[in-house]
Amino acid sequence: MNDTRPKDAGGRRRAAKVAAWIGIVLFGLPVLLLVLISTPPVTRLVVRKLLPKVNEQLNGRLTVEGIGGSLLTRLDLRGVTLRDPEGEVVLQAERVNVGYGLWDLLHSKISLEPLQLERPIVRLLKDHPGEQYSIVRVFQKKTDTKQQPAGSVNLTIKTVDLHNGSIIATVWRQPAQPQPEQAQQLDTVQLENVNLSLPLLHYSASPSMARGAILEIASAQGFLTKPELELDELRGEAQLHGDSLVIALRTIRLPSSRLSADAWLVTAPNRRSFDATAEVQELRAGDVRSFVSGAEIPADWGMRGTVHAVSHSSGQTVVSSPDLDITAAGGTVRGHITVVGADNEWNAQNSRLEVAGVASFAIREYDDPAFAYEAARGEVRETDRIVVFGSFLTVAGALASPLARSS
Repeated sequence: MNDTRPKDAGGRRRAAKVAAWIGIVLFGLPVLLLVLISTPPVTRLVVRKLLPKVNEQLNGRLTVEGIGGSLLTRLDLRGVTLRDPEGEVVLQAERVNVGYGLWDLLHSKISLEPLQLERPIVRLLKDHPGEQYSIVRVFQKKTDTKQQPAGSVNLTIKTVDLHNGSIIATVWRQPAQPQPEQAQQLDTVQLENVNLSLPLLHYSASPSMARGAILEIASAQGFLTKPELELDELRGEAQLHGDSLVIALRTIRLPSSRLSADAWLVTAPNRRSFDATAEVQELRAGDVRSFVSGAEIPADWGMRGTVHAVSHSSGQTVVSSPDLDITAAGGTVRGHITVVGADNEWNAQNSRLEVAGVASFAIREYDDPAFAYEAARGEVRETDRIVVFGSFLTVAGALASPLARSS
């Protein structure tokens, strides 16, 4: 009988080698391909080729001057410009570092983490209140897909960091007053030197579903121009459900002021309203002087207390404080107050204020502070009362007497 064991052993060894080479080919080549496409030259080539496809998914146009990073996980883009459907620039940045998931992109889902922008200029602009901001329209679907119909937006970005940027935005001039659509007035505001950290930014909307948004603010600093306001710290969150906006700002810190605020707003143009409460730990004149017109705020002016404001369908606003505490002109004004009105026409209701040690600086409401000073010198009497409040709720009838008075 012939011994076949050596031949069998040799056959098994050859089969093992073949299997090993097949394994190397099946698993090694994909790994090699992944390593190859992760190199900067291939990443630049592929992104350049894919950029037209990305623009087909956008309702706008994205251009990039320089490309780095890894195609599989994160890109480092330089000279980034994003334009809206009309060709207007809505975002520019010197550098953008963006992470993403290939699976999400393959399924036409915009989900990014992280998103870091260096020296960006963000333009949140629109022509009338009923229109979406143009940067939002960039992410609307132009055609129907299996996941979303045309006109849909589904954007989720986690860990957003914005460094040394500027934000230009249009806002309502009088958001609480219902007006015809064509009569709505918009103002443009600008924030400079903005540093912003957002753990989560989400926005979604479609023709068949109300819009929704979530914004979480871990920290924010910036400088508002015209009127001037320096923001040292901001923390909180905001949620949008259809036309209802809920804002919770746990920390608002200015150079010399500290406060927090909660607000609920209805943003529909024909039924706008709001209900807001601010807890003021300290508010100083130097931080808000630019917001006051038609009155001179004493340099030592300060305020503490809870302030509640709510709008009514009539167009009037009710502002109240159960624990108002104002320091000004070397004295104090304390008590509770409720005022009702609109614009610069306000009437006090159910209010009581105690005045102590305040130097006289105004008697009644005047368009020119100089007239108020002149009247104060000639008309101050022991029986005078605090009767007028200006557009900033400043006391306009404080008396020069150590005795407490009330109205």
